[in-house]
Amino acid sequence: MLELVQRWVRLQNAADFAGYSALYAPGFTGIKRVGERETAFDRAGWLQDRRQMFQRDQRVVASGVEVLRAGSEVKVLFEQKWSSATFADRGQKLLTLIPTGSGWQIAREEMLDSRLLPAGERSGMCAQLHELSASDDASLRYFAEVTPDQQGGAMEWSQVRSPEEANERSPDGTAWEQWTLAEREGWRLAVLWASSPSGDWADESEHCFRPDGTLAQLTDSLRTFYSEHGLVSDTITRSYAPDGRVLSSTTDARYVQSGKRAEPGTYHRPEATVIMKVSELPFASLLAPAPQ
Repeated sequence: MLELVQRWVRLQNAADFAGYSALYAPGFTGIKRVGERETAFDRAGWLQDRRQMFQRDQRVVASGVEVLRAGSEVKVLFEQKWSSATFADRGQKLLTLIPTGSGWQIAREEMLDSRLLPAGERSGMCAQLHELSASDDASLRYFAEVTPDQQGGAMEWSQVRSPEEANERSPDGTAWEQWTLAEREGWRLAVLWASSPSGDWADESEHCFRPDGTLAQLTDSLRTFYSEHGLVSDTITRSYAPDGRVLSSTTDARYVQSGKRAEPGTYHRPEATVIMKVSELPFASLLAPAPQ
């Protein structure tokens, strides 16, 4: 039974909806709790609700697993932590397992309680990779459009040892477009840093890709002096379904000095560059397939 729970967790973290669905028995019923809100589902309704979660950057952790036998049924009780970049909760979950022609399957699932967690405990893979990309971890990889060697020559995309090397190999001493790549469990976060030579604007853009290479989340942060009232900081955050549909989109634009909201039309905001697949990254030819 522990193996089934481990598979249940693994399939969710791998965004394998087909494998996850196969774990649920035909007559399944479920109770979902989020904070004080409770919703009852049959099998079709449960899977329809869960499908939306699989399109996000979800992470599931099960701990303290207890197995209780009750006649032909087996009940499994554990603490579940569910988290993404925008939401996290923790609580006791109870699975009821029954033997079927397809092996042991889940006949009932209930979140017994749900405690909403603060932003600091959100830990979707995109959030984990964001933290990794800001560190000096040895697994990080760096890419820039630079000369192939110290002697000069045609510019080309290359992997470099560090941002400092990228600058050294650029004709004017600064690589105005650099990428950092963080990888974990098949997920990839590509972080672009770009700036104008004049210093009038700087942009940091994070593209978080699923193991299948599709875009899961974009965060584009622009700081620009092209405005009516001084420096503006404008951050766009979007999440995407595997088929490219926008699931959510938010924008937060403020004047840095006053903290007041910057209204559209009072500053210049170029359209954010959106790269929908890993294969479309400018340095994609330098990447091996994502580890699974």
